[in-house]
Amino acid sequence: MTMERWNGFSASVPGAGHIRHGIPCQDASAVSLGEHPAVIVCDGRGSAKLSHFGAREAVAAFKRQAAILAPFISNILDNPASTEESWEKFSKIIFRTLMQVKLDLAAKYGCSEKEFDFTVALAIVGKEFVGCFQVGDGSLVVFDGDTASTVFEPEKGEFANQTHFLRLGGENTNQFQYKLLPAGSVSGVSATSDGPEHLMFELSTMTPGKIFNQLFSDLATNELCRQDLMDFLTRKEWNNDPRGADDRSIAIISRLNSLSENSVDSSTQNSGETQIISEDIDDATPVLLKTEQGKHAESSEQEQCDTSHQCCNLCAKTSSVIPVVSLTMFLLSLIMFAQTAVVSKRWIDRVEQALVKCNGMNSSYVLQAESNVEEHVEHIGKSPAPELTETEVDALEVQNLVPLLANEPQSKDSAEQDEIEQTENPLDTVPMEQKPNFESSDIDMSQPTGDL
Repeated sequence: MTMERWNGFSASVPGAGHIRHGIPCQDASAVSLGEHPAVIVCDGRGSAKLSHFGAREAVAAFKRQAAILAPFISNILDNPASTEESWEKFSKIIFRTLMQVKLDLAAKYGCSEKEFDFTVALAIVGKEFVGCFQVGDGSLVVFDGDTASTVFEPEKGEFANQTHFLRLGGENTNQFQYKLLPAGSVSGVSATSDGPEHLMFELSTMTPGKIFNQLFSDLATNELCRQDLMDFLTRKEWNNDPRGADDRSIAIISRLNSLSENSVDSSTQNSGETQIISEDIDDATPVLLKTEQGKHAESSEQEQCDTSHQCCNLCAKTSSVIPVVSLTMFLLSLIMFAQTAVVSKRWIDRVEQALVKCNGMNSSYVLQAESNVEEHVEHIGKSPAPELTETEVDALEVQNLVPLLANEPQSKDSAEQDEIEQTENPLDTVPMEQKPNFESSDIDMSQPTGDL
């Protein structure tokens, strides 16, 4: 007997009310596609500040416990002679497992276990039966290929937003709902929190809407991915409805049709979660499919070869483009450097011109001052001379002091200094006839020597 193949995804998104108030998403969801496909959704209590921890840890604990108790699950869900009493016993184990999660978190954070309250809705699919378990106001939906139906009636309180949660010792008084369904008529299972129910169910009877038929059908034909669930849960219709302020979660699995089984491996590589799903499917691949894969091995190798050639061509094009880009960058850098040098040269020329202009102005100003002084000297003793500026007065004083300094007798120190200066050259004290002759005796300097 070949194992049937299942496909599924889960998604949890925060509601608009939680986003506005900065509250984290208090929902958690997961699917498992191993030997016994399963779905689980946990919804943290809105008034409990740490309920998101409880929901997340509960999902993780269920997955671990399901893997550990896989033989026990097989004895119940794969056995045609199983009864609901056997599933009831297993449901009590699930209840204790989830309750222990709350107690461990309470000990870790030092607070009441009620701060980690959450509701839970889960289902496990076997070869003969589908085991369902629920606490609180979540929803479990099964699909038989044509019609979707709700497994349990959600546990609501007397007032709105009231429901039941796990409490210590609740497994002894059956404070949970459980049911065992025949697996032959079930082709899809879904678990949801109470957040999306107002747009996915007819609330008066909790009848699943047509959206479930579409989701199960698309999933069975491998036309649904996790991103589709995310897009659906984040549509603007949720925010336009006042009831859309709560978190929303969906976990859904479906039995694959025979036509879509061959393409599931390639289609389940869109996210990290779907990659795990593909690994589970590979372990359960039927022998018939493996034989068909062997028949098409040559064509697969040819496709890989074509892909490698395409990669090589792409690398060659890239390698030819890189030198061109490098050369272009070098030319741009060279042009920028040349422009900088030209600008610098222009500034230097301007500075030099400014300095020359300033020097010229100073020279002309001094000449003008000297001419004014001369004109003033000529008018001495005549008509009143024109008034002189301070600069002209300074120039006149210098001019009058020059002859006085020339006729002033030299002091003794000045005479000695002149004598020292005169005796510094030893050749000056040697008679003319005793001075050495530095002229060459081989060349007659009085005659022309011609071209040298």
